[in-house]
Amino acid sequence: MYKPKRKNLSEFALNFYSKSWVQIPAWQLSDPPPFADKAAEQIANNSHIYLITKIPRLSISPNSFTHKIYYVDQSTAMLKGTIEFKTRGKPNLIPFRIKIKMDSRKHTIHLSEYPHDKVEIRDENGKVQKLYSALEICYNSGLDIHLKHDDLHKFPVLYVGMAYGKGDRTAMDRLKSHSTLQKILGRVAMSDPDSEVHVLLFEYVDGRLFASMDGKTKFNKDEHKLDQERFVSIIDNPPDKYEQICMIEAGLIRYFQPVYNKTFVDNFPNSKLKTLKKCYNLDISGLVVEINTDVKSVYLYSESVPPKQHHLCQYELTDPKVRAGVFHIHGRNGEHNRISGVISSEDFT
Repeated sequence: MYKPKRKNLSEFALNFYSKSWVQIPAWQLSDPPPFADKAAEQIANNSHIYLITKIPRLSISPNSFTHKIYYVDQSTAMLKGTIEFKTRGKPNLIPFRIKIKMDSRKHTIHLSEYPHDKVEIRDENGKVQKLYSALEICYNSGLDIHLKHDDLHKFPVLYVGMAYGKGDRTAMDRLKSHSTLQKILGRVAMSDPDSEVHVLLFEYVDGRLFASMDGKTKFNKDEHKLDQERFVSIIDNPPDKYEQICMIEAGLIRYFQPVYNKTFVDNFPNSKLKTLKKCYNLDISGLVVEINTDVKSVYLYSESVPPKQHHLCQYELTDPKVRAGVFHIHGRNGEHNRISGVISSEDFT
């Protein structure tokens, strides 16, 4: 039975959480990629972390599609149809009904040619003015169609990556020439033709500092002073943006252990890793990486992690057998007990 001891009055952990995210089909990673609005484009341009996943290939059943235009103060159209997709060869049908605004009475509505994956709004010259894709209807129309089937709202994490450069390289830039993405595209096309590869781009805010203070262990005045100086040092020397992005990527890879990742899958955390050098220099004992997709009610999962909307990846950077760090709670009998769900170097022995 190990009895770790408290080294400092205060123990600290760095915390990173995802602010927002966008979803893009891999085939749309061209120049320039289309975005539903300026907000989505801004998120993509600020994203340095990306996940590669797959979802069923969506279309609109041509036999089910109908529309009706109402002319009141402003033209409104009612679109009715069925979202069609296959999972492991089995066809699935989900009906939908949605209202859209028409910019002109001269505009007409058409279902696109095969594979019938979008609704086109054309002007009097036949030029497409607006598009409503099956993907948009399923995920962004407010109908929550994706919640009606597990394979539509549960996304497998196939790969986790990052892009930063000198601060001017986004995830979009990296993905335009990404060898692993090309490999995944090829394998999914061969082994799962009913699915298509999508990329999730995540914007992370600057890290926060969590603190845990020990109110029971006795520390003298000199130790209190050293603890205060250590706290000031951490505040004055935070990891820079590149170091933060590296920690986030490594934390997500170790947590999800995606099938197409190799680095960090089984050797994180580790005091020898350059990625964690700043944490060890500052004597930070914990790292917490969060990823959240509850805004769109999407569940991320992998072979080692069950589907969740919010994932909390917690890492102890010190030896939990010797040192009671930020994830330890002082028990009634004076012992320090580590909370559950924390990953540390002891998990690799």
